Amino acid sequence: MAAIRPLNENNTRGLIRAALREDLAYGPDITTLATVDAQEISEARFLTRENGVVAALEIIGWVFDVLLENEPTSEAEVAARAETSPESSAAERALAREAAGVRINLLVNDGDRVLPGQAIAKVQAPTRLLLTAERTMLNLLTHACGVATETRRWVDTVAGTGAEIRDTRKTLPGMRGLQKYAVRAAGGTNHRMGLGDAAMIKDNHVAAAARRIGGATERGKTAGKSVAAGRSAVAEVNGATGTNSAADATAGVIEALRAIRADAPHVTCEVEVDTLDQLDALLALPQPPELILLDNFSVGGTIEAVRRRDAALQGRDTVVKLESSGGLTLDVARSYAETGVDYLAVGALTHSVRALDIGLDY
Repeated sequence: MAAIRPLNENNTRGLIRAALREDLAYGPDITTLATVDAQEISEARFLTRENGVVAALEIIGWVFDVLLENEPTSEAEVAARAETSPESSAAERALAREAAGVRINLLVNDGDRVLPGQAIAKVQAPTRLLLTAERTMLNLLTHACGVATETRRWVDTVAGTGAEIRDTRKTLPGMRGLQKYAVRAAGGTNHRMGLGDAAMIKDNHVAAAARRIGGATERGKTAGKSVAAGRSAVAEVNGATGTNSAADATAGVIEALRAIRADAPHVTCEVEVDTLDQLDALLALPQPPELILLDNFSVGGTIEAVRRRDAALQGRDTVVKLESSGGLTLDVARSYAETGVDYLAVGALTHSVRALDIGLDY
């Protein structure tokens, strides 16, 4: 598999710290302190209990790093604290873990398929430290592997069509970086990471832009020209002006795009459309958006959208990619992918995924 953009370490460590604060909010692990000798060392294996795809294995080491950073309990661990920050190199952190009695051996790579009963990592550590780290490691790791496993199902389903599987911003608060990394590890593609790295014009933006049309300000006067352009484009491609509401909606789409081009010309822009008229009007522009999202189109409608896109851009030095979105499921994924769209947007990769069953066996 080709190299993927790595998991953001600083963000993930912040997530780990938040998880450990929840576990240790009422004090240290009283059960472990009462039952486990301070000098005891244990060896454990992370074992998968079902078929899946792994992701974010670095979390195992980072949880130990954070525990050593915040909860030193021996002279060796105190000495290791300065060497377990994100700024330290991986080699330095490994040495610091060893000084605290922690040794980690990752047996597979992110993105690998795994089978039931397969060991994906081995850990040797002070038993008290290992038991304190266990739930945080498993909570985050099993979730990331669940996202990766679900993503791979979709990627495999559309394999050979040329369409890519993309995630959305429907992520769990605080876990976006981890979830989107798991998507990448399994062969999926990330949509925008936040609200500021790309523009995404949806129906509410269109409605807001339409309300600005015809205003008394200079910007409103310019917008009025966009209305005329939008209605003209609709009339040209359909041979009729259509209803006023349809023309106004299309004009709102074009005005929203114009506003983005004026305010943020450096960003990639995606526009959501729910009719072929809106698609046609955008494709007729001298500078159409880089990406058009086909919201809740049928397979037949998507085929027609691809045909119109290809016809409109023939002979032009312009690239417009199409993305299918809205209610997609695995059983129809390949049908949509075979229409010629570039992306399938799948919110279910992150918002409702089931964790992969992984155990830590001593």
